Amino acid sequence: LEARPCDAVEESEALTQLILEAVRLRLMAEVPVGLFLSGGIDSTAVGWAMRQAAPSSLKSFAVGYEGDSEGELAWARKAAEALGTEHREVLVDCALFRDSLAKLAWHLDEPISDGACIPLMQLAKRARDEVVVVLSGEGADEVLAGYPIYARMLLMERARAVGGRSLERALAVAGRGARHPKLRRYLDLARRPLPERYLGVGRAFDDALVARHFGPRALKGLFERLEPLWRRTQGAHPLHRMLYNDTKVWLPDDLLLKADKTTMAWAVELRVPFLDHELLESAWSLPPELKLKGTVGKHLLRMSMAGKIPEGILRRKKKGFPVPLTRWLRAELYEPCRERLLASGSVSRGILGAAAIEGLLEEHRSGRVDRREELYALWLLEEWHEAFLTGGRRELLERARERRGDIGRPAWLQAASGT
Repeated sequence: LEARPCDAVEESEALTQLILEAVRLRLMAEVPVGLFLSGGIDSTAVGWAMRQAAPSSLKSFAVGYEGDSEGELAWARKAAEALGTEHREVLVDCALFRDSLAKLAWHLDEPISDGACIPLMQLAKRARDEVVVVLSGEGADEVLAGYPIYARMLLMERARAVGGRSLERALAVAGRGARHPKLRRYLDLARRPLPERYLGVGRAFDDALVARHFGPRALKGLFERLEPLWRRTQGAHPLHRMLYNDTKVWLPDDLLLKADKTTMAWAVELRVPFLDHELLESAWSLPPELKLKGTVGKHLLRMSMAGKIPEGILRRKKKGFPVPLTRWLRAELYEPCRERLLASGSVSRGILGAAAIEGLLEEHRSGRVDRREELYALWLLEEWHEAFLTGGRRELLERARERRGDIGRPAWLQAASGT
């Protein structure tokens, strides 16, 4: 993780060549290849490189949402027009989202709490009509520091370095007095050392909820699991320490897992040029300021793509797959979610209790706190539990295992049956 001395202009040119080569290698296929295009810098950069390597017809696919005020499809159209692709679009509404949950739980095999899974699965379904392989921009954020959380964590790190113990005590007092849960959480995070503050890019439940319902031991167990990773990067720059953890945990356990399973549900192979090993090795040796400049992530990638892709896309803030779950769970999906989580015998009710679930639902519907992450995680847990651990499907899986004695029982089934 040691950064080498380098020139920014030279490194941006080198990154361009690495992207071109990574894309060229991933275009090798005996079947049609397409592009998942979001209108962000990552997928547009991949599309630009695909155009350089194969100037012939290129098909791109984008997803949007009914009543979307963010204009995600509009950005994807701008990118498609600039790249000259044959562009296709998929529209996901709340009814399709709800109806896809059971199928998603089945294909994931495990309850991965990420709202982007369903739009990704629908995108793969549409793409399979025309292509078999797709390239996407996944991995750029972890390699080149694209997530906004990195800048927030570094700001807290600098504040702790200046304020020391006095600041920690002041933040502890302020945090206890803060009324808004989000402010209280940030004040609490700011007083902690980095290994206790940064637990990764995506989390469904905040520390207070985990401690309240599962006890302090649950949080301690999470810290202990991540501790060996922090130990390996002792002395490295805080940004590189976070990127290392996300490369070891977030990428394999969430981002790549969901991308592979949701696309393979429709027999589509997803390839990710930004995780090419030569590109990764080069990126790891770059100084932090070429990745994160102030609060702007992927600085070197923006330099690399300047003049190659539209300026608006170049300067656009990170969006990801902005599923409008907050809005849906306050309106059309509120009652279906409530019924699912509070049903007699629901696993969520058994874990948290009906009162706690009612509290999460009411906080979200009233607008006091955005609880979309928690509610979606619990809903998907219910679908997964029904798919694999209850009723006829479990019996079907058991019979399938008996017929194929050469294949051992999955870990989750062993855990469920206590064997």
